[in-house]
Amino acid sequence: MATKTKHSTKAIESYMTIEALGTFGEFNRYRLERCTSKRPLLIELGGAVTYAVVDAETIDEVTGLPAVIRQESTPEAAMAGLCDRIDMVKLLAAA
Repeated sequence: MATKTKHSTKAIESYMTIEALGTFGEFNRYRLERCTSKRPLLIELGGAVTYAVVDAETIDEVTGLPAVIRQESTPEAAMAGLCDRIDMVKLLAAA
């Protein structure tokens, strides 16, 4: 089940909705997020939704929050190489 993620930056919230889809990897190190743009031009161009992987063990130097280590147009591409296919299917089925 997807849960809403609260980010501390109002700037991000003004143009993007971020939804945590679940965690995966050893000790749930990674979190898959669906990032949906609120900007009409991106929606028209088909770039309204991207998928990001956040790594709990890598801290962003600017925000002090876990860092986004990958951003892709599909959840499969975002998760590729970070977990096996069975974990990927389980996470996507639950989302």
